[in-house]
Formats: sequence, C-alpha cells, structure tokens
Amino acid sequence: MAYQQGITGGDPLQQAFDACEPYRAAFSENCATFWRGQDKILDSMQEFASGWFTRRHEAARSAIETAQRAGAVHSPADAMRELQNWMTGSMQRMTADGVACQKHLMTVAECTLSAAATASHAPDFTSPPRPAPDSGPYQHARAA
Repeated sequence: MAYQQGITGGDPLQQAFDACEPYRAAFSENCATFWRGQDKILDSMQEFASGWFTRRHEAARSAIETAQRAGAVHSPADAMRELQNWMTGSMQRMTADGVACQKHLMTVAECTLSAAATASHAPDFTSPPRPAPDSGPYQHARAA
C-alpha cells in the first residue's frame, strides 16, 4: 500500500524535518564538538596515567636501590645521605605528578570551554518554530 500525502499537500514529517534545519545543524555541531573533546580528554588521561605509572616504577626501583645502598654504608651520616637522596627524587616525582595533573585539568577545561562556546552559538531551543499563520492542518478552522 502506497503512502498517501495529507490534506495539506505535503508530508507533515518532512515539513517538520525541514523546519528543524537550524536545530539539526546546531545539534550536529554540538555533538561533533563533544566527541572531539572526549577524544582529546581520553588522550590526555592516557598520557597522564602512563606518566604516573612510569614515575611509580621509578620510585620502586629507587627505593630498592636506596635500601641496598643504605644497608651497605658504614656510618649513620652515609645512611641519612642515601635516604635524603631518595626523598629528593621522591619529591621531584611528586612535583612531576602535580604538573601532569595540572596539564590534564587544563585540557579538560579547554574542552569544556570549547563545548560551551559551541553551544552559545546554537539557535534558541526554548520554543519550537511556529508554522506560518495561514498554513498547516488548522487553516480551515481559522477561516471559519
């Protein structure tokens, strides 16, 4: 059975689809911006996590080496020097963690601001577009 067009002379679904053109374009751009941001944030998270694990491995190796050296020293001053060197490296790794975290958070903020800027250029979504006064299924009721 073939589809028959309505009384108004056109397919209402197509008319509604056409009337939503500005909304579809804005929606498409907002979605694309969102997913580009997601991809960028995922890359940033991967970089952050990889760096964090690398620093944790360095910390473990450093602790092992420090324990071995501290066990082989002949004076308390030498033992303290070994522990102080380990602590200096530990503080440097913690600082690198903070810098990496700040870089990641800046990426997240950049993506969020980009999405907000894209959304601010979208058409007003508070009310649907109104049909022309003398068109649509209610034109006969107005004429009466």
